[in-house]
Order: sequence, then C-alpha cells, then structure tokens
Amino acid sequence: MDCGDWVALISCIAAVTSCAIAFAVFVFTRITLRYQILAQLMRDYAAPQMGKDVKILWDTYRSCKGDWSALNIESEEKLNTARRPVSHFYQRLAVLHEHSSWLEKRYFQKLIFAVWSKGGLEIIPLIILPLEEGIYKTRGEEVLYEFNVLRGLYDASIRYDHVAAIKSMNKHCKEVN
Repeated sequence: MDCGDWVALISCIAAVTSCAIAFAVFVFTRITLRYQILAQLMRDYAAPQMGKDVKILWDTYRSCKGDWSALNIESEEKLNTARRPVSHFYQRLAVLHEHSSWLEKRYFQKLIFAVWSKGGLEIIPLIILPLEEGIYKTRGEEVLYEFNVLRGLYDASIRYDHVAAIKSMNKHCKEVN
C-alpha cells in the first residue's frame, strides 16, 4: 500500500467515526429534549389548578355515576373548563409516549409509569375519552386519532410491569449511592 491508500483508508475511518459521533449526539439530544418535555409535563401536572380540575372531573364522574349521557357537556361550563386542560395534558403525555423510539420508550415508560401508574391513568377511559367522544358526537364530528393515542397510553400502563420497574429503579438508586 502506498501513501495515498493509507490516506484514503484513514479518511474513510474518520468519516465513519464522524457519522457515528453525529448519530450519538442526535440520539442524546433527542432523549434530553424528551426529558425536558416530560419535566414540563410534570410541572403542569403538579400545578394547583390541574389538581382542582382533576378533582372536578372525578367529583362529576362520581355524582353522575359514570353516565355522561345525562349531562350536556358543552353547556356545563365548570365541567368543560376543567375538562380541556386535563384532556390536553394527557394528550401531550400520550403523544410523548407514542412517538418515542423503542429505545426511548424503554426509559420513558419507567419514568412515565412511575409518576402515572394504571390507577393514575384511569381518568383516561373513565372520564376523558367519554367526555371528548361525547362532545365530538354531539357536534357530528369524527372522533380523532388522538383518542387512539390516549387509549394506547392507558393500555401500555396496564401491560407495564410496575413491580419489576420499581425493583430496577431501587437497584439503580443503590448503585448510584
């Protein structure tokens, strides 16, 4: 091999290494951005108004015993005002979960379902979906794709192994300390 061949070989190795580093930076940046979005969602969920809105929805659910057909949702101002931010919050959480790569999902599921377990997400099938679908049906509109994403988040929480995740997180915390 002459000098030109060595230069070409080293150039190829440098190009492949540069591509690998660029891809690693892309993946790291994407994961970091998702953590920032998740952190913002957690702040939104912890806001006092969100707690009040969730309470209004659960109180209304208990008072009407889950029969939303008896209510005119759009005319119930207090209910409608509480429904919108809670529904939008869970839709953003569901989209974050749905549009993650398989690698990101592995880590995000641990975080998402550590904060919002199956019990915390029961608001989706019991309250949010019936309310939202009822509104769309009364307007004569087609039910949106976002509702399938919401169902997917709740279904994933049912399939998720919370016990194994807690053991894994405890093991990780012990290793860090």
